[in-house]
Amino acid sequence: MNWSEYGSFLLLVYSATVGAFLGVLWDVFRIIRIAFHGRKTGAAPPVRLPSTGEGVERALSFKHGTKIPSLTFFGTFLCDLIFCLVCAVCVVLLLFQLNDGEVRMFSLLGALAGFAVYYFTVGRLTVYFSDVIIKAVKKTVYTVLRFTLFPVIRAAASVLNRAKRIIKNRQRRKLTAKYIKNTLKNAKNGFDIS
Repeated sequence: MNWSEYGSFLLLVYSATVGAFLGVLWDVFRIIRIAFHGRKTGAAPPVRLPSTGEGVERALSFKHGTKIPSLTFFGTFLCDLIFCLVCAVCVVLLLFQLNDGEVRMFSLLGALAGFAVYYFTVGRLTVYFSDVIIKAVKKTVYTVLRFTLFPVIRAAASVLNRAKRIIKNRQRRKLTAKYIKNTLKNAKNGFDIS
C-alpha cells in the first residue's frame, strides 16, 4: 500500500468517524425533542403552515387574549438548522485538515456511511432507551442544581426577605411617628372642635 492509498484509506476512516460523531449529535437533538415534545408516531406535524394569504395573516395576528401557537415547528426547524450547520463545519474542517480542502466523493460517502451505521445500530438503541436516558439526565441535572444553585437561591431569598422586613419595619416606624405627630398636633389644637 503506497502513501496515497494509505492517505485515502485514512481519510475514509476519519470521514466515517466524523459521520458517527454526527450521528451522536443527531441523537442528542432527537432526545431533546422527545424530552420536550414526546414521541410522535404517525402523528400530523405539530404546526401546519397556512397555504393562503388569509391563513398567514390569521396565524401571525395575535390579539389580546389569544394563545400563541405551539413553537414546536420553530424549535424543530432551529434544531435542524443547527445540526446542518455543525455537519457542514465538521465536514469542511475534516476536508481541510486531511485533504487540503479537496472534496472527494468517497470522503463524503464515508461520512454518510458512518452516520448510517451509527443511526441504524446504536441510534435505534438510543431511541429505545430514550426515556431512561431522559430520566437519568433530569436526575443528574437536579442533583447538580440541588447542591450548587439551590443553596445560592435559598441564601439570596433569605437576604431579600430580610431586606423586605427591614424596609417594612422602617416604613411602619415612619408611619407610626407621623401618626403620633399628627395626633399630638391635633390634641394641641383641641382636635379642631369648634
